[in-house]
Amino acid sequence: MPNPDRKIADGLEWECPPLILFIDDVSGNTSKQWNVHYSCYLSNGALPRATVEKESNIRFVATSPHASPMEIMQAICDEIQKMGAYTPLKVWDSVHQRYIMIRPWIVFLPGDNPMQAELCSHIGLNSNHFCRICHVGGTKAHKESDIGYTELLRKGRPRTPKETRDAVIKQLIMLTHAGVSKRIQTEMTTDGVKDSLATPVITRLVTVGKALHKRTATRAPLSPKDVNAHLYAELLKKRRTDIINPLLSMPGLDVHQDTPVEPLHTHLLGVVKYFWAQTMWILEKSGNFSTFQANLNSLQKAGLHIPNIMAEYMCRYRGSLIGKHFKTICQVMAFAVCGLVEDIIQKLWHAIGRLTTLIWETEINDMKTYTVGTHSSGRVVCKCTDKLGNRRHSSKQLRTSMILLQSSVQASSP
Repeated sequence: MPNPDRKIADGLEWECPPLILFIDDVSGNTSKQWNVHYSCYLSNGALPRATVEKESNIRFVATSPHASPMEIMQAICDEIQKMGAYTPLKVWDSVHQRYIMIRPWIVFLPGDNPMQAELCSHIGLNSNHFCRICHVGGTKAHKESDIGYTELLRKGRPRTPKETRDAVIKQLIMLTHAGVSKRIQTEMTTDGVKDSLATPVITRLVTVGKALHKRTATRAPLSPKDVNAHLYAELLKKRRTDIINPLLSMPGLDVHQDTPVEPLHTHLLGVVKYFWAQTMWILEKSGNFSTFQANLNSLQKAGLHIPNIMAEYMCRYRGSLIGKHFKTICQVMAFAVCGLVEDIIQKLWHAIGRLTTLIWETEINDMKTYTVGTHSSGRVVCKCTDKLGNRRHSSKQLRTSMILLQSSVQASSP
């Protein structure tokens, strides 16, 4: 049976460029006053790594101080699906000097953890099942137990878009019954599913339900049966509008697996920043802080490809450092603290330095060797954390960085 796309193409060549969609909140002001705008950009994922992030290859899509990220993404998904199923774009190929048909598709969605959680219809790190990629987690008591903590060091059952979409639909159906507002909140916190596009509808139904239960000057409080009927009618008013995350039904996209772990906030501003603060406290308590600063100031940066090591600045403003500082710290900390801290902390910083180098690797020639390296370094960091008694921190940021990083690399490696 001939491919139906042949009729649409009418003899023209097909191309399917992969799109990298990025969306985040930015400030619309040049001053320090925060004026939130949500901005979206896209890149061609088929370009070589050396050119894909050049400014000339990044296209502006939309920005708005009013539309939410999911509303912007809804419009983008509608356009992509329209081009993919009904009206693909006919463009001029300047290399081969002929017209071709293109059908773009989303390959993955980079971003920071809060934005990626929203794109996955996930509540974030405050949920019992705090991971947007898998179902790892449980109650606080379970995670702090020996069995629960061991489970945190392994990847859980993967989340699927269909499963998440069904959970959102279940929440909307539950809201057609009276008195379930607390139950809905418990459901979100338990399984981690919270759709920002459906949230206004959920809030509206909860408000209407509470109002119908109250007595007014013109009517008595309605019975539960009548309240249910009103809530169901209210939900039906939204049946012709999009109230569920469109990425959950996007062909060719698994939004849970195609939102790779972002190393800046997860690793540098999460794991590294945490242990930097702990190490500074230990050095101050032991009276070795000035020696550490002298060691840091005397280190040579030759061969490290890093900016100048601003030891005095880093030590003076040790609580206000940013990503570029922690990227430098990772590579030199094992030398600067040598002989000043316990062996377990020395071993920890050696593993963090090795892991950071692997995370920022731009070319992976042997995936098996790379995976073994990240796994072994991650396990060392986790074991050192356990010995230091920092299980609470390890349960979230550390586990996300060490365990899910490997699956992200395998799914979207350079």
